[in-house]
Amino acid sequence: MCSLGVEKQKGISILQSVISLVFLSIIGKKRVSKVDNLKDHGIAVVSGFSKLPSKSYFHEFLNKITVSGAENFEITSAKAFNKFGLFKGKIVNLDANIISYFGDMKIGKTKHGTRNISMRSIMAFVVQDQETGNPVFVRVKYSRKGLKPKNLTVPMLEITKDILPNLEKVVFDKWFSVGSLLDHLDKTMNLKFVTLIKLHQNRIEEMKRIPKDEFKPLVGSDRQIAFKDTALRNYTGDTKLIVVNFIDDGEEKYCGYLTNDYESTEERIIEEKSWRWRIENYFKECDFLGLDALPSIELNKIAAMMAIKTFSFCLVSCLKKDLGAGYEKMTIGSIFEEIFEFPALVKGKGDRLVVTFYGNYKERHKNAVMEMMQKIDETGRNVPIPWLGNRKVEVRFK
Repeated sequence: MCSLGVEKQKGISILQSVISLVFLSIIGKKRVSKVDNLKDHGIAVVSGFSKLPSKSYFHEFLNKITVSGAENFEITSAKAFNKFGLFKGKIVNLDANIISYFGDMKIGKTKHGTRNISMRSIMAFVVQDQETGNPVFVRVKYSRKGLKPKNLTVPMLEITKDILPNLEKVVFDKWFSVGSLLDHLDKTMNLKFVTLIKLHQNRIEEMKRIPKDEFKPLVGSDRQIAFKDTALRNYTGDTKLIVVNFIDDGEEKYCGYLTNDYESTEERIIEEKSWRWRIENYFKECDFLGLDALPSIELNKIAAMMAIKTFSFCLVSCLKKDLGAGYEKMTIGSIFEEIFEFPALVKGKGDRLVVTFYGNYKERHKNAVMEMMQKIDETGRNVPIPWLGNRKVEVRFK
């Protein structure tokens, strides 16, 4: 918790404050303001309290965390999650999530992707491990005209490479298809990239000039595929342009994929680009955690809550990993309904904190939890928990 950069507090510890906010996210309480109405005393117990602190305390605590402190917490946590095997670490998706703001404070605007209007907003830029779908690093920014792809992306990917030393490739959308950025990734960072190319008229004409006999069927679709080398402004040398030709409503159309990967097949590169949509699934799944529920308009508090919610997502992913087959592909909301929503009696007995479930649970739930607890015991991870009176956790079903 020292990575947060918050000085040691009197009374309530930093650890307990963070744990409370983490589990508030996991049970779907999207906003800190909801804490005063919380009826589930289990969240207080697991945080080492008889009753949770007030919302004013949590707002005061979040305000002590700087943006750099929040990001340091993310980096430290992500490195620990990586050691636990939560990331594959070779391919990442990078994309932005627009968090709309409807208040009166004058902040920058950006064009909303689905509403097709400019709105005041906060931008959350997320790096996601493509193969597992787990978030690696998140950075929040106010929307402003000076927000450039290279200035934003390079520092984020440098942090990502520090977390994931075996990183090989980044996949992103056409906003990032800027020559100076792609040149830096290729020549300086030694990273492969895959992105959509912006369909300006000159690009469409370039695609149309490819001879038809150079196109071949794209397996599993009714589309045709070809490729060529192409020049990009502010990029040294050529890049590979993969062109897909198709008919839509009787009209011939094209789309293009830009990459510096000359080793993978064109089909493989297109497949990797299609998996970028996993990050959209991540944004949707984070509705349960309240990713868009801003604690305030102050960037440091937003960054702090974003870091805690990112940690919460990965924590549930660890739980799913321990629960094993049948659980790893479930959403956080489904895990909550399957595991957390059952009432239980929590009682301290000597050096144990005994959690007892009485009926109404599913046999599948019981088997998964007991198997998980056995795994935790066998790996030596069931250790005395300081904020729970140095007790180990024991689970019982009756």
